[in-house]
Amino acid sequence: LCTELQRNWITMLNRIKKLTPLSANHEPAHPWRRTAFRVANSMQFQGFVTVVIVINILLMATESHKQAKWWYDAMSNLNVLFVVIYMVEILIKVVAYLHAFFTD
Repeated sequence: LCTELQRNWITMLNRIKKLTPLSANHEPAHPWRRTAFRVANSMQFQGFVTVVIVINILLMATESHKQAKWWYDAMSNLNVLFVVIYMVEILIKVVAYLHAFFTD
């Protein structure tokens, strides 16, 4: 009596009902990992990374054809800075979570 769309909807609802929450990551015992874990989970760190991403997006949006040489040089230097910041973020998170960083 149900259409195919309705059957798909019911199937999806049943799948959603079976979902369980992800397990929380527990604070590691090792001092370096514990420090990295606290940094990675701090609101300040997450806010900083978010602001860096937004600034990076805004700067990428300013790129244009035949832009001034000084702006091209500034953008190149800023891109290096952004890459360094992103690498430090990844390093902190890998130290904090180890293999769990690569799973969802």
